[in-house]
Amino acid sequence: MIIEQQAETVEEAIEIALKKLGLPREKVKIEIISEGKKGVFGLGSRQAVIRASPLEGQQNQASDSAAPSRPSQENIEPILRFLEEVLKGIGLKATFRTSTLEDRTLSIDIFCSDTALLIGKKGKNIDALQHLVNVIAGSIFQGEERKILLDAEGYRSRRKQALITLAKKVAEEVRQTGKAVSLEPMNSFERRIIHVCLKDDPDITTESIGEGEERRVVIKLRRNGRTK
Repeated sequence: MIIEQQAETVEEAIEIALKKLGLPREKVKIEIISEGKKGVFGLGSRQAVIRASPLEGQQNQASDSAAPSRPSQENIEPILRFLEEVLKGIGLKATFRTSTLEDRTLSIDIFCSDTALLIGKKGKNIDALQHLVNVIAGSIFQGEERKILLDAEGYRSRRKQALITLAKKVAEEVRQTGKAVSLEPMNSFERRIIHVCLKDDPDITTESIGEGEERRVVIKLRRNGRTK
């Protein structure tokens, strides 16, 4: 079993891979593919990527104790072919890198000639494509609940970091002024990042308001929070 894992740092990627294999570090071969890159406010950053595989003699142990593995290549291929044809239809030649996240979500990172076109304004293009892919996946992984997350050269990771930075900055503003702040409209994936980021803040609470494409997150003081 070989696992290719992405994370914010090399150590974090290794830790996740070890959990998936169910083996201690000394029994696993670790290959660092990319050490990642820190950006400014989440922009220009790239995740670290490692490849982990059990040392000789540990394969059976890993197979027995590891977390659920990624879907078989036979199941993934129809999805990748669909993506390839769709992207070819809009003039994009693409390659793909797949990995399985901790919650068993299948992540497909797309590398193509025009990442901006693939992502679209505020991620609308890649979100629409992701919806179609998940519909197809429902018929492929019958009886098995698997979610597919599409990415574009680490776009979602960079966007996640930018949103976390924004959430913390706005939360501090709300803490100081006592006034609620409504963020720009976001999709469910991005709204969840804001909610999760601030859920343990003793002074701050969040809620989603609005409908459809206008749905957004409001950051405000808890009723028992401090006010200015």
